[in-house]
Amino acid sequence: MTVEHFITRFVYQFKEISLQGIGIIRLDDVVPEPDYLQKHKALPITNLHFTYKPGATTTPEFVKFYSDMRGKILSLAENDVEAYLGMALQFLNIGNPVDIKGLGTISKQKDGTFVMSAGHFLPIKEEDMSNRFRERAAEQEETGSGNFYGQREPQSSGLSKLLIAVVVLAIVAVGGWWLYQGFLKPSDTPATPAGDTLSVPQQVVMPAAPDTSLPAAAAIAPLDSTRIQQWKAIFREESGKDKALQVWANYRKLASPITMETADSVQFTYYVILESSLQDTARKRDSLARFFARPVKLQPLQ
Repeated sequence: MTVEHFITRFVYQFKEISLQGIGIIRLDDVVPEPDYLQKHKALPITNLHFTYKPGATTTPEFVKFYSDMRGKILSLAENDVEAYLGMALQFLNIGNPVDIKGLGTISKQKDGTFVMSAGHFLPIKEEDMSNRFRERAAEQEETGSGNFYGQREPQSSGLSKLLIAVVVLAIVAVGGWWLYQGFLKPSDTPATPAGDTLSVPQQVVMPAAPDTSLPAAAAIAPLDSTRIQQWKAIFREESGKDKALQVWANYRKLASPITMETADSVQFTYYVILESSLQDTARKRDSLARFFARPVKLQPLQ
């Protein structure tokens, strides 16, 4: 289940939610019983209200609700919610509507404000909720383990520490291989050479001019959170040509398609191309952050 699913559940239960940078969604309809919705498909929502509010912050109770339902500690839950809303806001700002199944579709108007059109009720049963918080609590009581998540306290002996170190190294090696195969392995199609002033062929790129061949009023389909998109996973930024080239010389030794980009030969960014659906970006972003040991921010490729 994604953050989007829990937004719908929260609104069904508490009638209102505030989403950071987007606005406030309020539902005045009575939510039909799941069995009724199963029999009457595509039942429209008639009393959905949306208030555009760019200064809005996410409802704190929703973050706690998501944390409890997913069985995650609060800080990880906050990261998931922020990542989802950040990606949704980026898509809205480039003109892609965002569909929240069970509530409606948020889109951007010509004046820069957001509006929301009502959708259809989504049948959700209580037993469909994956309440890992309760499951882990029950496991802790049964096993009598040393902490809430059932993890045993590490032994302090030298042998145990050695075994832990070996396991960690093995995990890092496997994780690096998996990350390379899944995210960083070069594709079969060679990259198109891009002009640059730094004499680093096919790797240092300048921003491409916007495509003006499409009509300005072309209709854009609502965003499907499961559709695979391409992203720039930016993991480092440097100022100054000399420093940037020194850093770039180190990255070129890696067997992965890392790209250095600059618009003015003063500010430089380093990124890899990531293919991921919107609902899976948080997990893959965290994997890249662990691999590069740096914060990673994602930008959709237009």
